[in-house]
Amino acid sequence: MVMKKWLSIKSTTGDAFSSDELSSDEHDDRDLDVENEVRCIGRGGQSFAPKLYALQDFYTPISVNSEKNVRKRADSRRRRYSDTSQRKSIHTEQLRIAVCTWNVAGRVPPPNLDIDDWVDMGEPADIYVIGFQEVVPLHAGTVFGAEDSGPARKWQGLIRKTLNKPIQSKKSCSSQSSSGKVTSEDLATDDGSSVTCLLPFSSTLLDERTVPVKKQFHYVRIVSKQMVGIHISIWVRRKFRCHIHNLKVSCVGLGIMGCLGNKGSISVSMMIRETSFCFVCTHLSSGEKEGAQLRRNADVAEILERTYFPSTNLIDKDIPNTICEHDRIIWLGDLNYRLNTKDTDARFLIAREDWTTLIQKDQLRQEMHGGIFNGWQEGRITFPPTYKYAVNSTRYSGEDGKQEEKRRTPAWCDRILWHGKGLKQLSYRREELNLSDHRPVMAVFIADAEVACACKFNKAMHFKTVMVEVEEVLC
Repeated sequence: MVMKKWLSIKSTTGDAFSSDELSSDEHDDRDLDVENEVRCIGRGGQSFAPKLYALQDFYTPISVNSEKNVRKRADSRRRRYSDTSQRKSIHTEQLRIAVCTWNVAGRVPPPNLDIDDWVDMGEPADIYVIGFQEVVPLHAGTVFGAEDSGPARKWQGLIRKTLNKPIQSKKSCSSQSSSGKVTSEDLATDDGSSVTCLLPFSSTLLDERTVPVKKQFHYVRIVSKQMVGIHISIWVRRKFRCHIHNLKVSCVGLGIMGCLGNKGSISVSMMIRETSFCFVCTHLSSGEKEGAQLRRNADVAEILERTYFPSTNLIDKDIPNTICEHDRIIWLGDLNYRLNTKDTDARFLIAREDWTTLIQKDQLRQEMHGGIFNGWQEGRITFPPTYKYAVNSTRYSGEDGKQEEKRRTPAWCDRILWHGKGLKQLSYRREELNLSDHRPVMAVFIADAEVACACKFNKAMHFKTVMVEVEEVLC
C-alpha cells in the first residue's frame, strides 16, 4: 500500500473508492425508460442499432454489390431518422447540486460542530459534493506512511448525520424533501458485520464505520476517496442513485517529489442520466512569494494532463476519459491563489469591505482571463478572504502582533469554479466556522441533465425502420 502510494501506481480501471452498499429497494426505483435507453441507445443515441427486419421477405438481391449498396442507402436513411427521433425523445431534468469545500488544517470535528448552514440544509439538494483539504495533519508520517483514514471517517459520520436529519424543508427543484425518522435498524460496518441498535438523530457524533446505511436514510454516499490530506465524498438522494452510472475516480499526486499526495487532486467522473459530470477536488501549491503562482499554474496543467478515466469495455467508448471532455465540470478546493498586493493594502480594503477593488488583485481571476483557467467561470465574490485566520478566532493571523502567529496576506484561497453549459449558480458564500485557519466555502448550482425516453425512441425507430425497408423494396 505504501509503495503504491509512493509510486502513484494506478489500476487499469481507475482508482478504487468507497461507497455505501446498494440496498435492494434502490433497484426498484429505476425508471424503465432510462434503463432501456442506456442499454439500447447509449450516450446521445449514437450507438443505438435497431433490429433490421428481414429484407429477403420483400426482394431477392441481384448481387453482393447491389445488396451492399441497398444497405448503405438504408443505413444513411436510418442515421437521418435516428438523429431526428433522438432530438424529439430527449428532455432535460434540472438537479440541485450543493458543492462544499474546506481546508480543515488536520483537525477532526468536535462533537458540537454544526455544519447545517455550510451544506445548506435549509433547502436540501439532490446531490452533495463535499471536499476537504488537510483532512489529516501534513507531516512525514501521514505523507510517507500508511494512509490514516480515521479523521475522514469522523467527517463522513458528521456529514451523514447532518444530511439525514428529520427536518422539514422546502422542496428542491426535482425531488421531494426529506422527512421521517430513523429508529431501530441494521448497522453496516466496514467488515461486513451488522448489529442492531437505536439511533436517535440527537445522538453524539458517530464514527463513519458505525453509521447505518440502510434504506431509511434519504442520502447515501456513492463515492468517497482520500489521498493523504485530500478527501472528497459525494452524496445523493437514495431514490436518485439508480440514475448515476459509469462512476470512476482518478487521483493525481503533485506534492513531494512531484508525485505524493500532500498536494494534488481527486477527480470523480460520472454519468447522471445521459450527461457527463466531473468534480475535481484539489489542493494546489502554497506560497505567496514570486514564482508561487507559476507553480500553481503548473499544478493545474498537470492535473488536466494526468487525470484519466479509463474505458473498461466497449460500452464505455463514448464516455469521457479526461476532465475537459465532460459536459459539466466543477472544480473545488484550496487552490491557494493569492492577492498581488501589499498586506497592509489588502487589510485596508477588507476593513472597508471593498470586494470589487480587492478581487482585481486576485491571481485566480487573472488566470481566468487568458491564463490556465481561461474559459472557466466563478460566481461573484461578496465575502471576505477565507485565509489565513487564527484558529478558533474571528481575526486574521498576525493581526494582534503575536510572534508565534504566521502573518500572511489574506486571500481567497478556497474557491469553486465551473466549466460547461447547463450549469447555473444560485449562491456562492463562505460559512463562519472557525475550527481551522480557513473558512469553508459552498456554492449551489442548478444543473441540466439530459433524459432520454427510450419508449418513444424505440417506437419511432421501429416505424422509421419499416419505412426504410419499404422504400428499399420500391426502389
